[in-house]
Amino acid sequence: MHTILLTRQSGLVASLTVLLVSLCAASLVVVGLHLTGFNAIDALRDARLSDAPEAGLVSGAGVLLMGLGGVVAATCALKTCDVPLGAVGLFCCLFALDDGLLIHELLGDWEVAVFGLYGLLAALILLLFRAEGWLYPWPVLVAIAAFAFSVSIDFVWSEIVHFTQLTGEIERIALALGIVIEDVPKFAGICVLSSFAIGEAVSNLWQGEGASAV
Repeated sequence: MHTILLTRQSGLVASLTVLLVSLCAASLVVVGLHLTGFNAIDALRDARLSDAPEAGLVSGAGVLLMGLGGVVAATCALKTCDVPLGAVGLFCCLFALDDGLLIHELLGDWEVAVFGLYGLLAALILLLFRAEGWLYPWPVLVAIAAFAFSVSIDFVWSEIVHFTQLTGEIERIALALGIVIEDVPKFAGICVLSSFAIGEAVSNLWQGEGASAV
């Protein structure tokens, strides 16, 4: 339980463990779908982008995890007046809403503004934890690193493929690989942050009940 649900006291090893397990799980799903004749790329992308039955399998799971983490964290934050946790809940809820409705993709070139907002919220979360006397929580740092890697791939991969002047089937495979490299770490980051949001909420509620009992 302590490994699955992360808290502000979780170290780098625990955070990386959740990240690596999530990476392996998502990778196994992608490989399994591909080997069984399903479209693994459709599973990684939003369900509305394809009529395939597997469409949105991974991305939908990510939205649900992030939404759950956001609601749990925000509810607990309101009950315990935990401002840093409230900021985590806000980040998760906005992320789930954005990913579920494809808001950043609908904005075209202006999607940079959405990513900038995420960056500001992430910085605010770290500063709020620091203001309460905690070092920057490893789960948040690991999740941010995963998201930053995913966004970087989103911006540069197609440019790399274009620069190398790939064509035909090789180009199609390269672009599909880019989607995998972008979305699998993103899902892993979602798992880490949602684990942290839920773990922090559970930890706070247990501490609150313990204090009340005393």
